[in-house]
Amino acid sequence: MGASGTPRADDSLLNRAGQAVGTMLTSVAGRVTFAAGGGATLLTAGTASEVSIPAAAVGVEMVVGSVINGVRIATTPMQRGTKAGGSITEPNAAKTGEITENGVTIRRNPGDHPPPHLHVNGRGPNTRIGQNGNPLRGDPALSRAQRQAVQQQKKEIRKWIKQIMKEHRFNIF
Repeated sequence: MGASGTPRADDSLLNRAGQAVGTMLTSVAGRVTFAAGGGATLLTAGTASEVSIPAAAVGVEMVVGSVINGVRIATTPMQRGTKAGGSITEPNAAKTGEITENGVTIRRNPGDHPPPHLHVNGRGPNTRIGQNGNPLRGDPALSRAQRQAVQQQKKEIRKWIKQIMKEHRFNIF
């Protein structure tokens, strides 16, 4: 993030999303502060005094500031990650991969849709697994034979998923 929380071109997508959420929350808080109108009660040396105009002014300032930051977030272009030399490099070419162990096939499809996953077929229901070898949400559970094959190949599975994640990050724009 740049000076005063302004976005920079090299901010990550996650960072940029966080800036947008923070800006929206600041805007809502500013509107609530402005709409409250009555102000806040301050306690000073045992006495209370009502402050209304400054509270409304703070609310307006928060709304205006969040609008300005929202424009900055929307108009600052995002850069792709680069190597030290500044070149944008594509991940290694996607390869179809397939491991067959004890009648269970674990397959990688290049160019497959997110989230990163592998396909498991044979000796149980067809299912998709993520990096830790667990089925994706909504997919059937692995059979005993499938679970054993996945455990035997966990190192290769993690390597494939890591490669798929690199491809997805490269192709996000």
